Amino acid sequence: KENNELVSIIIPTYGRSAGLHKAIKSVLSQTYQNIEIIVVDDNDPSSIARQSTQDLIDRLDSSLVRYIKHSSNLNGAAARNTGIKNSRGYYIAFLDDDDEFEADKLLKQIRFLKKNTQYECVYNKSRVFIKGSEYHRTNYSKSGNISIDILTLKSECYTPSLLFTSSSLKALSGFDEKLIRHQDYDIILRYLKHGYLMSYQFRSEEHTSEL
Repeated sequence: KENNELVSIIIPTYGRSAGLHKAIKSVLSQTYQNIEIIVVDDNDPSSIARQSTQDLIDRLDSSLVRYIKHSSNLNGAAARNTGIKNSRGYYIAFLDDDDEFEADKLLKQIRFLKKNTQYECVYNKSRVFIKGSEYHRTNYSKSGNISIDILTLKSECYTPSLLFTSSSLKALSGFDEKLIRHQDYDIILRYLKHGYLMSYQFRSEEHTSEL
């Protein structure tokens, strides 16, 4: 059967349960259906945000959603690592709790990796919205070793745009939890240093961000 591998989509959340519903819905609406969604709640257990997130998950009542709660606030990198450690997918993707996937994001990326086996990671373009209006559309579209572009801030590869094979991502031991910002740049650089290549997958926009 074509494209039947499980994909784990990891969604860390902190203080944004309102946006989280849209994020999860966009994954449940994917044209590629063999998925598991891992929501990692990084809110403090006594916070209103934790209760709001718990209530949202309870209302979803979906067997595709796994809900993991941190015992204290750590950070986004730690939440993503928790998701990685608990993932079962052949592929791993990430989505922030204020972003959404386009409906065919996963399907197109998986088809690309299957046809281009020299790559273990693929990224797509994205769109940014402000108050419902499109503000920016990424244009970066290079493949191979793009380390120089990452270091010089010329790339437009962000965490929600990435799809990794699980084996390549776990070989990197996850995200660096000491970093407060740019964890996505760091993991891409370590991925490329590890000897892997990454590619832009054409003609598909993968996620939207609302500012």
